Amino acid sequence: MNVLCEGPGVLEASQADLLPGPVVAVNRAIALSGVFPIDCWATVDDPRNLWEWSKPYRPRGLKLFTTENTLPIWHKLIGVRGVNRKLYAPSPVFMEYVPETGEGYIGEDGKPPMLPTVIHLLGWLKKVGARRVRLFGCDMEGDGSPLDGSTYTEQASEGSKFRWQVERALIALCMKMYRKDGSRLERWNSHG
Repeated sequence: MNVLCEGPGVLEASQADLLPGPVVAVNRAIALSGVFPIDCWATVDDPRNLWEWSKPYRPRGLKLFTTENTLPIWHKLIGVRGVNRKLYAPSPVFMEYVPETGEGYIGEDGKPPMLPTVIHLLGWLKKVGARRVRLFGCDMEGDGSPLDGSTYTEQASEGSKFRWQVERALIALCMKMYRKDGSRLERWNSHG
């Protein structure tokens, strides 16, 4: 399996770097559909945030990955038949409690945020039997995305620094989870 993330490092990858198998684009990485053969688009955020923007990038027959909490929105966007035909939606996981620290996190809205899309996706890929997964653009740095026309900056805001700290720890846990049964989760970079 190949997972395209939104980090700038994904722009250095080519089809020759892909593992044999399906390609999943996370959030704005769907913009790379003209470069990579994308089979599935993963987003656990409100899909309306990217729906219109993503229209020119969504190939025919695209499968979708989200979490159960966004199903009512997907029903409105693509209908019940579309959801039943092409949408994978496991239960969401919230950051109410982090086992390693015993701490949780509550957002500005008073609710714990969900784990990032890529973490939900990696758990699901493992559950459905993926034996080797390669992450592209999982750079965990900077602010914004170079894939949506917004201004990407290498300097991360305080909020992004916290997010990347959390995501690094979670990716490391995912790698351990994959290794337990001999599976492999790897981060690709152009430097080998």
